[in-house]
Amino acid sequence: MNVALIGRNLSHSISPEMHHAITPYTYDIKELENESEVITFLERMKAGGDILNINVTVPYKKTVIPYLDNISETARSCGAVNTIISRGGNLHGFNTDLAGFIAMLKISEIDVSGKKVLILGSGGSSKTVAAALGMLGASEIIVISRTGENNYLNLDKHFNADLIINTTPVGMYPNNGAGLYITEDGQLAALNKSSLPEFPLERFRKLKACVDLIYNPSITPFLLDAEELGIKAINGFQMLIAQAIRSRDIFLDITEDDGEPFDADEFTYIKELADAFEIDRAHRHARLRKNEHRKKIAKLAKRRFIDIDDMIESKTGMKIPEIFSKHGKKAFRDIESECISEASKESKCVIAYGGGSPLRKENRRLIRQNSTLILLERPIPLLARKKRPLTEKLTEAEMFRLNRARHPYFRAAADITVFIDGDETVKESTDRILKLPCFEDLI
Repeated sequence: MNVALIGRNLSHSISPEMHHAITPYTYDIKELENESEVITFLERMKAGGDILNINVTVPYKKTVIPYLDNISETARSCGAVNTIISRGGNLHGFNTDLAGFIAMLKISEIDVSGKKVLILGSGGSSKTVAAALGMLGASEIIVISRTGENNYLNLDKHFNADLIINTTPVGMYPNNGAGLYITEDGQLAALNKSSLPEFPLERFRKLKACVDLIYNPSITPFLLDAEELGIKAINGFQMLIAQAIRSRDIFLDITEDDGEPFDADEFTYIKELADAFEIDRAHRHARLRKNEHRKKIAKLAKRRFIDIDDMIESKTGMKIPEIFSKHGKKAFRDIESECISEASKESKCVIAYGGGSPLRKENRRLIRQNSTLILLERPIPLLARKKRPLTEKLTEAEMFRLNRARHPYFRAAADITVFIDGDETVKESTDRILKLPCFEDLI
């Protein structure tokens, strides 16, 4: 059986990998640029073409509805379709996102009963989320959009919300950003640097959790803000897994009930799949001793190696000491941030960051959005300093002072800290690092 995903800008999608993990059918990506191409595709399905089962993603979840012969009650209540099958010359539409979203909330232990919930965005996913929240007993559901009574310019009306859910594509790959801002015309935007007002998450004093339907990157600007405030932050990956399982059952004619709740065993299955995929998709970042430990880790973990310093030299056509000499430290740091922004969007890599990378807040956020960051700590006298513009000429006492100033930023960014002394060989310490839980499914 052939299955496909239709939508626009699908280079980031991992749906084929995910569907292959849960069933053996063929699953392809079909990027369609406009409604005309969508209609043509649906007509081929109806005529009995080679693809009779599809998932639908943005921006076509509402577009497809007029061209279907019937839709499920769940899809009708959500005003959106994400699953279509062709049977006997008729196109049947379903919505498995609703069951997937409810499963994600339950697995994440987020109780919305009696709670005030803000939904960011008013598209097809927003309507699905609103329908689910109504079913789960939310006391007040407020949809925030660019225009209308409730918008991004009057959020102060809703600072008493208990939960915020982002259904917009803001912050999604490849437009990953370091901060969440509100533009002058009232739109939400993820930007690396801006003088615009930031989304005022810290003013929501009752907030218990933030949910983002985006799953790539794993930690969006919205969720980074939540984590920094100590608020529970959940991405959309478990929802993606759950809706895929329900779509699979529809494709295979196991069920036509797209709103059927998942049972306890299915919850466990969804969580285990999500955990396995998150491990496989994550970057593996390591700092310090780049030419010895990090390259070896990349090779043994069968991951591509990216060196930020190499990217900087390639981008500028100059060696790093020359950049410092000709343009100064700030210019170097600006170029470094550009390279970090590019590299941090990649997946399945080991990325070598320079010692000054975590000093900028925007860099720390970019590094953390899709990664496990490992800090390799060595005794200061053992650190390599040759050809390092900032440390090559420092005395040992000055090195200690520099380390003391930088260390809080390193620790703030790191997920795991590994201590390496001078008695271990590179192979011994690398083998020890590769036994960390974050590598257990990679080796």
